[in-house]
Amino acid sequence: MRMQDPVRYRRLLDLLGQALDLPAAARTPWVEGLSGEPAEFQPDLLRLLAHQDDSQMAAQVDAGAGSVAAGLAESADSPFVAGQMIGRYRLERPLGEGGMGVVWLARKDGDNTLPPVAIKVPTAIANHKAAAERLTREGAILAALNHPNIARLIEAGVTADGTPFLALEFIDGQRLADYCDAKQLTLDARLTLFVNVLDAVAYAHSTLVLHRDLKPGNVLVTTGGAVKLLDFGIAKLLDDTGSAGSTKLTQMVGRALTPDYASPEQIAGIPLTVASDVYSLGVMLFELVTGERPYKLKRGSAAELEEAILTADTGRPSTVANAEFAARNRETVGRLRRKLAGDLDTIILKALKKKPAERYGSVLALKEDIERYLSGRPVLATPDSAAYRFRRFVVRNRLVVGATAAIFVALLAGLAAALWQTAEAREQARVAATERARAEQRFDDVRAISNSLIFDIYDAIELVPGATDARALLTRKAVEFLDKVAADRRDDAVLARELATGYRKIAEAMNYAMAANLGDAVGANRNHEKALALLEPLGSRPNADKADVIALAKTAMSYGTSLLEQGEVARALPYTRKGLALRKALLEADPNNADRRRDMAVAESHMANALVEMGDLRGALALNDSMAARYRALVAEDPKSAKNRWGNICGYANTGSVLIALGEYAKARERMQRALDLNAELLADRPDHYSVMNAFGEFNLVLGELAHRAGDRGAAQRFFAQALSHRKLLAARDAKDVEVARNLQKARASLGLVLVGKGRAAEGTKLLQEAKSGLTGMIAARPSSRSLLTARVEVLVLSAKAQRAMRDSAGACNTFSEAGALLKWLREKYPALHSLRALTVDTCTGTV
Repeated sequence: MRMQDPVRYRRLLDLLGQALDLPAAARTPWVEGLSGEPAEFQPDLLRLLAHQDDSQMAAQVDAGAGSVAAGLAESADSPFVAGQMIGRYRLERPLGEGGMGVVWLARKDGDNTLPPVAIKVPTAIANHKAAAERLTREGAILAALNHPNIARLIEAGVTADGTPFLALEFIDGQRLADYCDAKQLTLDARLTLFVNVLDAVAYAHSTLVLHRDLKPGNVLVTTGGAVKLLDFGIAKLLDDTGSAGSTKLTQMVGRALTPDYASPEQIAGIPLTVASDVYSLGVMLFELVTGERPYKLKRGSAAELEEAILTADTGRPSTVANAEFAARNRETVGRLRRKLAGDLDTIILKALKKKPAERYGSVLALKEDIERYLSGRPVLATPDSAAYRFRRFVVRNRLVVGATAAIFVALLAGLAAALWQTAEAREQARVAATERARAEQRFDDVRAISNSLIFDIYDAIELVPGATDARALLTRKAVEFLDKVAADRRDDAVLARELATGYRKIAEAMNYAMAANLGDAVGANRNHEKALALLEPLGSRPNADKADVIALAKTAMSYGTSLLEQGEVARALPYTRKGLALRKALLEADPNNADRRRDMAVAESHMANALVEMGDLRGALALNDSMAARYRALVAEDPKSAKNRWGNICGYANTGSVLIALGEYAKARERMQRALDLNAELLADRPDHYSVMNAFGEFNLVLGELAHRAGDRGAAQRFFAQALSHRKLLAARDAKDVEVARNLQKARASLGLVLVGKGRAAEGTKLLQEAKSGLTGMIAARPSSRSLLTARVEVLVLSAKAQRAMRDSAGACNTFSEAGALLKWLREKYPALHSLRALTVDTCTGTV
């Protein structure tokens, strides 16, 4: 079945929509009874209906009549067969069809031991060239998207005959609504999953990608509960005006084939903005919480649906939900409708406004209101006013309103004179009230934007490699806004906490040993102190709000960690101890709370780091053991939680590090190897999580040092090479991340020494020189950085050992001497740091 004529294709969709609106048993007789012009569509309609019970086809029927027709139209002449090689991948079975592509399950080299991938190729419809162009564009867009809730692009290639293909992450899961029904998820649980969809779309928008085809069929949930957004086949890049106009390619192959979730502007064919995706998300949300779509259609034709999208009012979700759907939410219909009434009605209807300007201005704004609802906070959207509803009534009933208005004109003329004096007296009061209302709205708007920057966008990119500078910039801008509004609301405790959170996040982007940072210790200290000045009065008062205590504990711990990284042990200890004490009190008040238990474990690890620098290694080991035990218990309770898994990894690594300092190398090796193994598993699930990626390099480096110490150069080389590879990857993504750049030089120097020892002097010397040069440049920009100067001592020691291995005694003596002088200076500047006292540098006559 080929549909080259768009008019003919549109007519087929109308007829198919009418057929699908009938009971299943009545569809075939209805089609067979068609006469006149519709009768020529009988073969195609019967063929489409014959596939309605196929599992994949059933999902497409739910997604819209156009999807079904397109899928079968493409399958009829497909040139691909099972067993065929596409690039390096052998096709196994088709997974689905739609839009302009066919998707197959495949494996690299046909190897059944390898994980499957999804191979997407153009369809064999008449305009194959357009399909190939669209697929190529989809590959280019996906290559720029890197988000845990977006299906990953593994490879983009071209077959021998010039056909483009995409190798995509294979998602073994269910559609969002099906998953929710199968798990009998509550309303709140459904909304929580939907927030992950919003995260993915907001991320795409932040990279200037408009999806344009958001629908339930493009969102899957894995058995582990991970949400994955699929199919950017008709996505479009936004221009500098924030719109995505129609291109020649778009015009050639038409609009999205499933109008059920299309926005009014998509139906009208005008340029699209992010508001179009907001509308589609609104339709999905409506269906997710009610089981129904926003528009009730009599015939179910595509034409009727388009007319409804453009003109019909949307019913309130709270009036649509029925008893059958409520049961799938484990609710009574009355209770579900009460939950939907009010804020959720308001949120969804705002997303479904006909005019783009009246919807949420961004997906993040929609997400914020859903999260506000989930946390019991007031939502920012406001219900439609009576005036707005009246204007909509006038639009729908122009003739009736016009006739009625003519009757009232005479009556109103008589009242006008009597009302004039009263109106004049009230005008001044009205103007003043309006200005106050406008100021209040401006305050709320600025505050909402600032919080979105601090709590939504920042959190979304915090652990994404390459976002260091962006984190610092957007948070700084947000705090500038909050600084201004705070001046007018000095007694607003919630605002103070929001502002303090902004200061802390700026500080961590500037200088924080446990995350990507810019290496600006002075700026970090200044912002940490601003945050503490705001939180101390709130979190330290009797009967303080728990949120204030949590924020104070987190900020104190953050500042203590930053000061410790700077070598300021005496200044760091009070803050670290305060954070530990506050978290202990919070845990005692709520001992079964998983978040409080995690917070306590983190506090113990931070305190252990301080004890290491004080030389109390046994005390540090005990605290790290306690921290590790907490996380083991958390993992046992919730083994799928990434937070729990990451904490468990840190438990093994932290105890391993202290065991190395104690000289217990065999035990340390076991702990570090376990940390590396668990980290590799988590990295497979979270391939772009900054901390997990960074730790993978660190664990390999430590294991390489242990292997080198034991005389196993082969193992040391493998570990060091792996560390270097991952650190190069991170450094390439964010050249401004001082943490990664410093660690990269240490990995280079470590591998360089091993290569020299294995007789590969040229390669090893090159790496050592690159490490020294890299640190020299970094120190020139940050001459007072304790961590960079310590790293230089370590790299100089490795270089001197390499020179000694190459029998360059004079060069080794000079390099050891340089390292010793720098170490002596560091010890004098930071006399309390045990790590500097434990560091040794060979000389020609002994050690320093």
